[in-house]
Amino acid sequence: MKNSTPPIFAAAADYTTVSIEFLERISLGENAVEPFLHQLHECLLTRHQHAEVAVLATCNRLEVYWTEGSVEEMYRGMDGDAAGDCSGDEHSAVFRDLSVRTGVSRDEIAASMKVLAGGRAIEHLFRVASGVESMVIGEHQILGQVEAAWKAATDAGTAGGVLGAVFAAAVRCGRRARIETPIGRNPRDVSTVAVQLAESVVGELAGRRVLVAGVGEMGRLTVKALHHRGVAGVDIVNRGLVRAREAAERWGATANTMERLPVLLEEADIMIASTASTTTILDRRAVESIMERRSFRPLVLIDLALPRDVAPDAASVPGVHLYDLDALKEIAEEGERERRTAIPAVEAIVDDEIRGLRADLGDRAVRPVLSELGNRADELRRETLQSAEKEMGVQKETQRVRFVRVSRLLLTTPRRAPSARLRSEAANGRAVEYADILADLFGLRTRSPEEQRDEQGDGCSHGR
Repeated sequence: MKNSTPPIFAAAADYTTVSIEFLERISLGENAVEPFLHQLHECLLTRHQHAEVAVLATCNRLEVYWTEGSVEEMYRGMDGDAAGDCSGDEHSAVFRDLSVRTGVSRDEIAASMKVLAGGRAIEHLFRVASGVESMVIGEHQILGQVEAAWKAATDAGTAGGVLGAVFAAAVRCGRRARIETPIGRNPRDVSTVAVQLAESVVGELAGRRVLVAGVGEMGRLTVKALHHRGVAGVDIVNRGLVRAREAAERWGATANTMERLPVLLEEADIMIASTASTTTILDRRAVESIMERRSFRPLVLIDLALPRDVAPDAASVPGVHLYDLDALKEIAEEGERERRTAIPAVEAIVDDEIRGLRADLGDRAVRPVLSELGNRADELRRETLQSAEKEMGVQKETQRVRFVRVSRLLLTTPRRAPSARLRSEAANGRAVEYADILADLFGLRTRSPEEQRDEQGDGCSHGR
């Protein structure tokens, strides 16, 4: 019997569905992700003992993935009949906890985030990891972010075997897409596009002074892109001077503390910002003061951060040219013809990996039945062997060893066919159905891997 409720869901908002302003409002800061994971996980555990949750948060997307099912339920829920879009009203816990963390109303979040279920949620994650859904198609950065989201949830104790299997398959899918198709050729990322945007505004960059604010992954990629374009006058500002110096030494830039930002902006032609600050590093008043000291000489500000590093109203200051992530969309679509032609091939890989995930989950789901069948058969073998030894008077050790070997062979051979058939059916959605029939026929009482762990105790609290 098919599971009527899909066991996996995704609530997603990205640059294609909402504004950067809204993404900024619902963004979870670096220090807020783990508390949100714990809060939502505890809530979901009150509804299902196998609940798991992970969060993928980047500069242009926020996605929450959660499961409410065992391995067997997950396997059943991958069936196409169980996949589809779901009403956000069914998932108030996710929207409520996001509202608590961000201050945005629950109703606004529910109206803005699309909710996917079952196979569609899995397919979406695989497409994201493969770079198909990125602002810059085929970018490599997103694959690392998917892997980091999985690790963060695992480290927090909110992701286990079920969600772990899904994310592992997504990462594998993303790697295959970049190796086997042109989608990974001539890789670009948002930082590279930002440098290209600066070039389109001011012209040749080689003789310009560029200020890079923040040396997270985005900032380091920006410094690298500037270095490859021959820009010698690059200053880096960062709250931590050690990390700034590491990036500066590698790419021939100058490291500074964040306190020097206003002074450096007096001489800079361009600033590309991507700090992890939860508030703006430049408000309108600060920009106005800097521009006065520059005699309102033109200044290009490219803001890649979320939340934003530069207050949007700074764009009204004379001489300021302010661009945010929305401004990168048009440029990101240029020069991607080859990568776009790879999308059908990537989608074929996505389909193949989904089949592989189904087979893996099916194999895991039927293992308890196969294990119990083996235990029951071995128990009968030992009982029969003991009875035969008594009746036949087997005394010599060599005879007994041979007798044991023959008895094992007699049971192994007939078990091999049903075991192989169960595993072969794992990829087409029928393995659990066959396993149920086998368990009924032989009167097997099986325990899932999760139940076995629960009985042994895993050191985790499964409730409030």
